[in-house]
Amino acid sequence: MKVEIVTPADHTRLIIEDLASRRGSIMDRSFLGDAVSVHAMVPLANMFGYDGELSTLSKGHAVYTMQFDHYARTPAEDPDPPFRPAAAIKLASGGAD
Repeated sequence: MKVEIVTPADHTRLIIEDLASRRGSIMDRSFLGDAVSVHAMVPLANMFGYDGELSTLSKGHAVYTMQFDHYARTPAEDPDPPFRPAAAIKLASGGAD
């Protein structure tokens, strides 16, 4: 997905770090007075829940748009995904393989 975020300049670093954690690639940044426009490409699967996260990171001052750009092959299994629900449930229940 092609994503554009417009945020106050003092929140830019946090937003870029969050996009990187979502496997996003920053394409461009431009300054709009006291704001910054960040353009990135991010897999759709990693954008779920972004509304709330962006609001938290920017204290409600950032907005974003997202639109389809292209299909891409999904990478091989991530050796360290950010969250593994099945593994977490298994550990919490004391189950073993």
